[in-house]
Amino acid sequence: MRVIRVVAFIAVVYVAQITNVVAEWIQMTDAAAWSARSDMQLVRLPGTDDLILFGGHANSDYFNDVWKSSDAGRNWTQLPNAPWEPRSYHMSNTYENYVYMLGGHNGSVWFKDVWRTKDGTVWEIVAKQAEFPARAASAFVVRRGVFYVMGGSNGLLPPIGKGECMNDVWSSDDAGATWKQILTEAPWPKREGLQKLTVLYGPTDTILLTAGEAGYFGPYYNDVWTSEDGINWSQANSATFSKRSGNLLVKSNNAIFTFGGYGLIRMKNDAYCVPEVGQINGTFDAAWIQLNACPWKGRYDYDMEALSNGTVVLLGGEASRFGTGGPYFNDVWLLRNPHCGDSSIVGSGSGKSVVG
Repeated sequence: MRVIRVVAFIAVVYVAQITNVVAEWIQMTDAAAWSARSDMQLVRLPGTDDLILFGGHANSDYFNDVWKSSDAGRNWTQLPNAPWEPRSYHMSNTYENYVYMLGGHNGSVWFKDVWRTKDGTVWEIVAKQAEFPARAASAFVVRRGVFYVMGGSNGLLPPIGKGECMNDVWSSDDAGATWKQILTEAPWPKREGLQKLTVLYGPTDTILLTAGEAGYFGPYYNDVWTSEDGINWSQANSATFSKRSGNLLVKSNNAIFTFGGYGLIRMKNDAYCVPEVGQINGTFDAAWIQLNACPWKGRYDYDMEALSNGTVVLLGGEASRFGTGGPYFNDVWLLRNPHCGDSSIVGSGSGKSVVG
């Protein structure tokens, strides 16, 4: 077990004054106990604010280690390694009392297994070989008791490899044990990089999908699509953020937020949000609002999760220009009181860090 380092220092914190609520970025640690990596999965254990982090990669090293934090990412305890093979670009979600994990790859093998855990320590196999084709970087959505897997890729993409992207949709109504294909090709273009680029939106729990890529150097996307059953899709206005991959979506305080992403010249650390009230008669029509840039180094393929009080924990990721080589990150940031307001109220961009 490694000793967790806590480093105190002065840093810039993003402060936004929105409707008399101060939203601020706080760096919890610049070097967590787990090794620097990207494309891991960060999940909040159901019914708690405990976080578990598992898997990921750095260059050609792939992981199946599991870490737990009970203080919003400041301190981490290593749990036993998971029984599944090391991997990254896997997908996770929660249902009832379980965290579910499926798919991913280790650079040479693409997976189609489904696992679940209640605590990050004991894992059980749900489906050793799911009916959907092996894939990584897919969307994994749980809506009203139904699991959906959408898109992703089955190999390394051009110009590195000959893998292909997908836009098929599969569903399971028995918590991942069996799957059936419900759509051969969705109307949105084939793509990968969709892990946590879908959220449930509005009073009808509409599935919203955006961004992603069809190749490591493009094309990238900022189109927005919605569905209530994974079969029938409607295209909304494109997001106001630039076409990109490597960003994620998170819901907090009745809004959806996205940060950062891949940039060939400069890795992104910009921030956008959209209020959850922008749905009329099932049609997504809200405008995305640009916020001040984040104080952390630009990156992609990080992970983030919202706690029960709306606080967002963001960590890890990479800034490799050509998909390998790094730098990789193991810092942890906290966004307190995230709110999505008028674009003219975006904050002062100064403050202090809290690292304990």
